[in-house]
Amino acid sequence: MNTGTLTDDHKAMLAMLRDARAMVYRDAESFNEAAAVLEHVGQMLRGVVLSGLNDYQKCICDLAREAPPIHSERVDYLFDTVRRARNDSVHSGDYIRHHSIRLVELLLMLEEGLAMTGKTVGDLMVQNPTVAELWHNVAAARRAMLTNSFSYLPIQGPDGVWKLLSDAEVVRYLRRAGNTKERGELLGKHLRQAIDAGEITLTGCSHCSPDDSIDAIVEAMTHLPVLVVSKNGSEQRLVGILTAFDLL
Repeated sequence: MNTGTLTDDHKAMLAMLRDARAMVYRDAESFNEAAAVLEHVGQMLRGVVLSGLNDYQKCICDLAREAPPIHSERVDYLFDTVRRARNDSVHSGDYIRHHSIRLVELLLMLEEGLAMTGKTVGDLMVQNPTVAELWHNVAAARRAMLTNSFSYLPIQGPDGVWKLLSDAEVVRYLRRAGNTKERGELLGKHLRQAIDAGEITLTGCSHCSPDDSIDAIVEAMTHLPVLVVSKNGSEQRLVGILTAFDLL
């Protein structure tokens, strides 16, 4: 890969690799589905559709070696382990969970190989993030947090400014319930109602644009996600999210 900002194809590959890794974290037995992403990445790198994962070994391993060389000697081993496990007739239980660990290690190396070239927020941000909407009920926001292991969800507040809904704030809100019936009523309330009533407080956070440099954002980064927005006059449009986790 050349130095400079990521191409659109490289950004798409990075998003696919992140999604595949998240898939394995949620369900270790989703190995085959996540491993199929490697073949798709190989197709994008080679620019041609070939007959199987093995045909993409060189381009995939070369990309993984773009990462710092601390584990470079494992690249071919990891690829071969994933390839053999994908072709094996055993696709469940401890066997596949064990090989999912190797798959995640390879996915991380590929992500880092791509991310090394990223210079701007737009290169490394998570595009199309999961958001909460004011018309969502609290149950929907809670479900999104639990399903994705999110501590924060972006939400455009009643004032039009993008802020964060925290899991801690949802917990405090729900702990007001004295019984199951009251909890159900709280879960069914729209976020806007709870916010307007002062029952849920949104968290302010930093904003940036896709063209801002990663180095500048890191200097000001806290434990909170940074929301990537584009502006049209006074209106904000959310285009991505960036966290310290995305830059590790």
